[in-house]
Amino acid sequence: VPGSQNPIDAFVTDTLAKRGFTSAPHADRRVLLRRLYYDLIGLPPTYEQTELFIADESANAWEKVVDSLLDSPHYGERWGRHWLDVARFAESHGFEQDYDRKFAFHYRDFVIKALNDGMPYDQFVRSILTATGEPGSHPPVAWYREVRSSTAKMEDTAQLFLGMRLACAKCHHHPFERWS
Repeated sequence: VPGSQNPIDAFVTDTLAKRGFTSAPHADRRVLLRRLYYDLIGLPPTYEQTELFIADESANAWEKVVDSLLDSPHYGERWGRHWLDVARFAESHGFEQDYDRKFAFHYRDFVIKALNDGMPYDQFVRSILTATGEPGSHPPVAWYREVRSSTAKMEDTAQLFLGMRLACAKCHHHPFERWS
């Protein structure tokens, strides 16, 4: 609930005070609602939605709005974009041969639906691997597609699931190398 104090809030406030900082003042309900909308669905609330929230004085007003946003199809669109970006998804091949990939929308729609349905992460990953044969369905450019190797697929997998690049591991063993 916005404005509540829990042990983490108390710890952060105490740490800030020890360093000479103070917390910003609490945001009003309009600002909180706007932040919530942008965070969960990437869109601002309408005037009507804002006024309804301001007028709702029930103890669970915040929870009702959160639940409604999590149930919105825009939730999967907003958060699916993050996955699609990391997976290097596009609906065209790009670069010099920029033609549309006719059925790419199936993967995009799967990601959005999985998020909107609350699919568990492990099931999501298994479904992607089954559907595509590798993480992501990014469009390699023509020259890249010709030389696409298992090392390149390993790089994609590492970047997607580990958040790190491993391309240099093909030639380098960094813990044992000395850089001058």
